[in-house]
Amino acid sequence: MTQLHQLKPHEYNAAVMYYMAQAEQGASLATMLSDSWLNLLKLMQTLDDTALGYRYAPSKWTIADVFQHVMDEEKMMSFRASQFAQQKTDELWRYSEFFTPQSQTKHKSKVALIQEFAQVRQQIINLFGSFSPEQQMLMGSLSGNPASVRAIGWVIAGHEQHHVRVINTRYLGK
Repeated sequence: MTQLHQLKPHEYNAAVMYYMAQAEQGASLATMLSDSWLNLLKLMQTLDDTALGYRYAPSKWTIADVFQHVMDEEKMMSFRASQFAQQKTDELWRYSEFFTPQSQTKHKSKVALIQEFAQVRQQIINLFGSFSPEQQMLMGSLSGNPASVRAIGWVIAGHEQHHVRVINTRYLGK
């Protein structure tokens, strides 16, 4: 699979470059998808259910909500990559981060969140591993912006890394 530096500027929009830049430089997409989530898993394992309910400000998500948001985003982005790989070019709906608070994470245990994330990420690893080199180059539109299948993979990996950093700095003060 491709490395981040191999992406061409026409494969993504500046709006997603921030997330892509959060991914480890020099690693392949396959490595990022299979190894990076272990950082999130290790972080989740250090927290108890009380910590998962912590908000650093009243209007902010809980840590569990952040984990759910990462999963929701990965599900949506992998669906889009699948559609683009099948050359379905219809404009897809815009994902709303406002869905996450409605996901009722307060009713999910740490074990349930970990199991769900492991399943979601394994499906994504399998999906991206199944794309041919030609499919990885196929393009579609994300909220009116161009994106290749492989760029979406890098957005998924970088988005997760971004939120690991957010949890560590804003929630845990590391």
